[in-house]
Amino acid sequence: MNPRPRLRPHVGAIAILLVLCLASAGSAVAGSLITSAQIKDGTIKVKDLNKKTVKKLQGKSGPVGAQGEQGEQGEQGPAGTARGSALIFPAGAVYNPVGAFENLTVVHPATGVYCLGSKPGTSNGIGNYGSVVVSAHGTDFTKHVATVNLEFGSTCNPHGGHGVFVTNLAGTAVDGYFAIALM
Repeated sequence: MNPRPRLRPHVGAIAILLVLCLASAGSAVAGSLITSAQIKDGTIKVKDLNKKTVKKLQGKSGPVGAQGEQGEQGEQGPAGTARGSALIFPAGAVYNPVGAFENLTVVHPATGVYCLGSKPGTSNGIGNYGSVVVSAHGTDFTKHVATVNLEFGSTCNPHGGHGVFVTNLAGTAVDGYFAIALM
């Protein structure tokens, strides 16, 4: 004997209850969304935005602006360490020799071969193993390579042993301008 009758909910009532719950939850979510009126200016960063939104905000680049004014002259740099320098022309002529290279002579016995020496009774300061830096020079310097050999036994041995050798990028000897410095 069961004093209380057991109540069973009707399926239709359950469905209506479920719809009401979902509808009120949706209203609560919509009511909790932030609107633009609630956002303080300057508080949203680019990283907070969707990538597609950021892309839409970027416009085309404008025209290049005018050249700015010339800056002030910089301070004088420290004196260099080169003891001598010169520019050598393709035929072997020495141009603008400075310092220890004021007495520099160049013998040009073959294509791409430049033998370094000095005027009689003088020295160019290279010695047996002087530190010499050489660089291809001129309007087509990107097409040439200049190397230096300061040890005896090079093609330049009869002319003092110190040689500069100029080649094109394929390794074929060519005549060309080069700058040389004694460090």
